[in-house]
Amino acid sequence: MRLHVEPTRRRGARGRARLRVIVAGGALLLGVVLAIRGDKAEPLRERSADYVYSPAFSPDGRTLAVQWVREDGSGLDLELITVADGGAVASATQPWQPFPWGNPLRDNTMSPDGSRILVQRRLPVSQQPEGTTGHRLMAYDVSEEKWHVVLADADINSIDTPWSPEGERLLATCYSHDPEGWLPVLTILDLKGAVRHPLLKRPGRPFGSTGWAARWSPDGQSVHALDQEWRIVTLAPGRKPVKSKYVIEDPHIARFSPDCHRIAWIRKPQSGTQDELWVLDLATGRKTRLLSPAQLKAESVGPWFAWSPDGDFIATIAHRPVGDSLCVVDTETGDARERGWGGTWVFTDVAWSPDGQQLAIVGGEGTTAKDFHSAVWVVEPPQ
Repeated sequence: MRLHVEPTRRRGARGRARLRVIVAGGALLLGVVLAIRGDKAEPLRERSADYVYSPAFSPDGRTLAVQWVREDGSGLDLELITVADGGAVASATQPWQPFPWGNPLRDNTMSPDGSRILVQRRLPVSQQPEGTTGHRLMAYDVSEEKWHVVLADADINSIDTPWSPEGERLLATCYSHDPEGWLPVLTILDLKGAVRHPLLKRPGRPFGSTGWAARWSPDGQSVHALDQEWRIVTLAPGRKPVKSKYVIEDPHIARFSPDCHRIAWIRKPQSGTQDELWVLDLATGRKTRLLSPAQLKAESVGPWFAWSPDGDFIATIAHRPVGDSLCVVDTETGDARERGWGGTWVFTDVAWSPDGQQLAIVGGEGTTAKDFHSAVWVVEPPQ
């Protein structure tokens, strides 16, 4: 299915307007908001009762992996879907003990070569080893069609577990015993040698996140993360953390750009309820409020969002009582383009294809177990 979009003035792949206002303490981008298109989009896949999360494209963009969590909590179904026609490539199930927050892995679940997909499992209470957090990291081998245990000692608790560029290492937050209780440690997991390299104790965890906002540098030689003060730090095994002078405020969800030159975050002031999308340029220190609910006439934005592969755009979700919409904002100009397709869908996650030409979005609709259903769409970015 292809989403029809109106032609627009273009620079490279997409148009950019040039309206900007500078204010004290940062930049406020007064971008153009395109009217929401309300024509219906047909889902790529739809299921009753179950919840759907974690869309992840294969490197060639031809297949999409999603995770369906059964409404009764009995299992998690990992499914690979053909983007062109919605056909199933593969489907595999894992027994499931729901997380306290109800979500599986949110990001970076597919290895760079597309051969493995990560799923985190929470063991039933009766099976949890004493002195652990009760979690287990699994990988599904696409070619073998088999599950493999990546970490069996169940002391991991990382919803965001990014693969390194070469696909042989993972970033995870593991726990160890400490006199004050469980101590989270941002750790590199070397899959070949089964070696752990601790990087940072007590990393900064955004308020609404189930991950620690860490990302590999493009060359895989270092890691960018947040410390407890929400300061940007650069980490590498055997080296002291290099602390930036820049700090972000009130992060709800935070993610580094693909080149790690910027960090975006959903800012949720503790004194209010209005979520705003901000970006910090790490080279200049310039902070920009990129998107606000008032700009979109929405109740809220986010909290989940995704950088485009080239870093020029961020895709997120605008929430309204009449149904959510997909929103793509230009990170340079603040132009926001929206696309809704009727109904009262509540969207839960969004992901870009590797070439930046398509977006996968997942969500659910319905108020009772009887009428609730979830769906997956793949559409072109609104322009």
